[in-house]
Amino acid sequence: MPTSRRNILLTALALASITIGLEVTATTKRIPIPAVKPSPADTGSIDGEMRAFYEVVNIAPDAPRQWGRDETLYSPWIRFVNIGHTGTGAPRVDI
Repeated sequence: MPTSRRNILLTALALASITIGLEVTATTKRIPIPAVKPSPADTGSIDGEMRAFYEVVNIAPDAPRQWGRDETLYSPWIRFVNIGHTGTGAPRVDI
């Protein structure tokens, strides 16, 4: 098995083992995201992806978020996971 594939598999297994036994909850507050077509300048190269990501996350505090553009930068199956604690100190995972 190639080293990079082995490393990805080992990382996935490690993350899966960390989450065993944690309380998993789905976030119910969903922000409506406008459908935006991916821009070839954003998704055509790694440099374009990095530039677009930087532009999406580095905005002025009062500027509107670019959620639609941000969503075009990831695979459709990606999930963001926040690991923290509940009010009682129990482990918690928000997806």
